[in-house]
Amino acid sequence: MANFWGKIWLAMCHRLRVSFGILMLGVVFFASNAHAAGYVCNRVYTSCRAGYYLSSGDCLTCPTGCTCPENTLAPICTVTVSFNLNGGSGTAPSAVACIVGGTCNVINNDNRTGNTTGFYRAGYVFAGWFDTSAASGGNQLTSNSVTTSVAKTYYARWTACAKGTYKTGSGTKASAACTEASNGYYVATTGQSTQAQCPSGYRSGSDSGRDAITDCYVNTTAGKYIKTANDTTQTDCPTGSFCPSAKVYYNSTGGSASCSGLGGGLYTNSAAGSDAASDCYASVAGGKYISANTSTSFSTCEAGYKCPSGDVYWNNTGNRAACSGTGEYQNETGQSACKSVSDGYYKNGNTAQQVCGTGYYCKSGVRTACTEYRANTTTTGTTSSANTQCLCKAGMYLNGSNVCTTA
Repeated sequence: MANFWGKIWLAMCHRLRVSFGILMLGVVFFASNAHAAGYVCNRVYTSCRAGYYLSSGDCLTCPTGCTCPENTLAPICTVTVSFNLNGGSGTAPSAVACIVGGTCNVINNDNRTGNTTGFYRAGYVFAGWFDTSAASGGNQLTSNSVTTSVAKTYYARWTACAKGTYKTGSGTKASAACTEASNGYYVATTGQSTQAQCPSGYRSGSDSGRDAITDCYVNTTAGKYIKTANDTTQTDCPTGSFCPSAKVYYNSTGGSASCSGLGGGLYTNSAAGSDAASDCYASVAGGKYISANTSTSFSTCEAGYKCPSGDVYWNNTGNRAACSGTGEYQNETGQSACKSVSDGYYKNGNTAQQVCGTGYYCKSGVRTACTEYRANTTTTGTTSSANTQCLCKAGMYLNGSNVCTTA
């Protein structure tokens, strides 16, 4: 209405024939203008009260969402930049009103990077402010200031602590890293604020992982094993098994291994309380032996060897020996002992004995020529076993000096 009367006044100023009464009437109306003042002919001076702004000689109503102080030439419009903790706790950075299209400082370094205890999320690490509440995507706020023409909300993004780690809530910086579970504890799921203690008698360590209750273990003593799951009682290793010191995990039995699993499966025996594979043994019958620790069956003792019965321990082939002594041989297979060379015979390799022959005597497998005992002697048979059987050769006799001589 005021602008309307202002325009009337201008029109009247340009008319050549204006009555004083009409002019005074315009002055009365113009003076009543609530928005503008100071109109003169051919030049306009105006000022608008708060809530309006001057534009082309008019006082226009301030747009919604904007402010127009008294005498302003343009509306001052702002948009709000706010922050949402997006599942976090504590105090979010304060919202800031920014002039449309202008650069506006909205946050400080510590709040932008999460180097603060003012806000946090238990079990999570702050990953920055983004313009979406989703777990991925969007644009990150990488500066303390923004330039925007529209209202914006930045959402905190959080990364869950991995299994085996945790992070407490209040008092920890938002960007602080997750903490690895301590020895004797574990964390079974992601995004946890506490660690769980292993059951009584169990422990955990970096060598076993700490992300499940089954990472908790008992260290068994050599010669012992865990017979019942979730029970820390250690039992003597059973016969037929060996039990080295071992880690036995929660919800498991173990710490023992069957001797029958070694090699080819022949080493099936052990004493109770055995603590090593070398305690496992095979009971081998006479005439048999184990040719290799991977054998799946017993071998028959060959001629020239003896294979006594006995226990053969793991990683040994054992219980077979050559008939290598001067007085022994074996001409048969599958024997547990060597044969003794008969008197009047001598050893011919490990597999046979040979008739001593004329001119020799043979004792304990050793063949000796009669001439080594006394010159010009021989035997009357082929199986002599003593030097007394060496006699002077035909046509000779033994004189008083015990020398064979001719007549």
